[in-house]
Amino acid sequence: MKNFIIKNFLVFAILCIPFDVLYMQEEYKNDSYVAKSGNIFISEREFVQRFELLPGLSRQRRSQIETAKSEFLYTLIAEKLLAQEAIERRFDQDTTVQRVLLAIRKKLSRDELYRFEISQKIKITNTEIARGISLAQILPLTSYLFLKKKDDAVFVRRQLKKSADFETLTIDSTFH
Repeated sequence: MKNFIIKNFLVFAILCIPFDVLYMQEEYKNDSYVAKSGNIFISEREFVQRFELLPGLSRQRRSQIETAKSEFLYTLIAEKLLAQEAIERRFDQDTTVQRVLLAIRKKLSRDELYRFEISQKIKITNTEIARGISLAQILPLTSYLFLKKKDDAVFVRRQLKKSADFETLTIDSTFH
């Protein structure tokens, strides 16, 4: 299932990128630029907006934010180069690509309409938001390992010198 989702996402990304690049180029025309990819510029505004949409995998550690930004910028440059290549090869005029894009557009439209309908029926008060925030701040986050054998548990416990080691622990499960 996971491979199916990844495969579909990659197909979607490859097919949609070329057509969004030109639109974004016009939208961010008057901004300052952080990079140039072929004949397309990457604006500061586009970079910030798209970086903020990413999942915050390493954002809890300030030292890793700059690394994440650099990696994202390289990814964005590669995306723009891929988009230019797709446009040069006229993928936007291919009937198969157009059919797939139409199917994806229909699904995205359906999802957006659903979200719109649901959001109109749900009302969240400021009190509920404040209560949710306060609960989230005191919510304990628990991580644990379950090992069937005591010897394995003792071995893993010896590997953990301090609590930070738990976050970076890697277990080779092939020894079972």
